[in-house]
Amino acid sequence: MNAAAPIRHCGVSPITFAARPDAPDSFVDVLYPPTRPAAPSGKSPMPSSITFAGERKPMRDLQTIADRVEIEALRGEHVDAAMIGDYDRFASLFTRDAVWRIPPANVEFSGRKEIRAGIERLQGAWEFWVQTVHPGTIQLDGDTATGRESIFEIGRQRDGRSVVMYGLFHDRYQRTPDGWKFTERVLEPRYLDTTALTGSPHVTWDPAGPEAANTSSTEETR
Repeated sequence: MNAAAPIRHCGVSPITFAARPDAPDSFVDVLYPPTRPAAPSGKSPMPSSITFAGERKPMRDLQTIADRVEIEALRGEHVDAAMIGDYDRFASLFTRDAVWRIPPANVEFSGRKEIRAGIERLQGAWEFWVQTVHPGTIQLDGDTATGRESIFEIGRQRDGRSVVMYGLFHDRYQRTPDGWKFTERVLEPRYLDTTALTGSPHVTWDPAGPEAANTSSTEETR
């Protein structure tokens, strides 16, 4: 795909991608298993920031408030469905011709069927994986909207590689008879750390608590 080529769908203005020469060549091998041939070095497309046209609409009417609440709920469903492995629900959050992308990893899934299969395949590479999101911006424009959301991700792949990542989701949304859906969701990593994680997903707690353990240790030394 040409690095400057826009993606068009659902009648929504496209997100335009520009080449970013400092994108790490190893990103595809570190963060997600490769699903397609990696882009040539120095030509990994990265999403430019979404430019919001016009002034932000103030939240003075109930429809605006309701739309924003529903879009926030949509974004919450996205991370929840991925975390618990509910891939049918995950795919249902997108329009039928939506696109889900990670440009520097050369990952692109188009349509619900491909998005569902692709996310399940990517998630299967992890021993454990946790993602948290932070409310970002939403710009409404009738039956379409654009937005950004900050994310934090931590996990370890089954081959032992660790990942700590901060990034942004760049989004486009569409109002449908079934509510707001994603028409495009693009992940832009902003920080990546592959230092080995020392923790484990297998957590066990001492039911007696640390104080009881300390007391037992003291009595043994008397």
